[in-house]
Amino acid sequence: LNRLKASKEDTNKVNLYRNICSTMRFTDPLKAIEYGKKGIILSKKLNFDKGTAGNYLNMATAFSYADKLDSALFYLNIAIQYSIKVGDPNRLGLAYLNRADTYRQQLNINAALNDCNTALKYAEKANNDDVKARVNQTIGAIYFLQKLYNEAVNYYYKAIPLYDKNNNKRMIAV
Repeated sequence: LNRLKASKEDTNKVNLYRNICSTMRFTDPLKAIEYGKKGIILSKKLNFDKGTAGNYLNMATAFSYADKLDSALFYLNIAIQYSIKVGDPNRLGLAYLNRADTYRQQLNINAALNDCNTALKYAEKANNDDVKARVNQTIGAIYFLQKLYNEAVNYYYKAIPLYDKNNNKRMIAV
């Protein structure tokens, strides 16, 4: 936070807002949302669409942690638009995955599975095994909600080696 005060109004400061939002979303989602909004304002002022996409994505996730799922969906849709604009398959994979998880929380199963499929396509395009793992885990959670336990376990087992490949022990434990 000290670096933020000393930072110039440039793309580095936009990224700093994005990183602070990302870090704070777990412990203080409402404060994270404030930083995300500041990052969006600055990135738009600078015409830094990639920064705008990242701040919208992290802010949407903070809304999700604050249990404001309608707001999360609203900002995820905007994050997807900006990610398409800048042609960022990695961020698109994350945005569709986060939207799928939000739909899962709302029990909108069809929309969640559709977004998982879209997220997986972008994760493959970006060659991002971590997002591939998270998609498989989310699909497993969707099947678990429907009491389709064998299908759920199959997707969880697909996620584990992908997490392991990236040494993501925290997600393996989930």
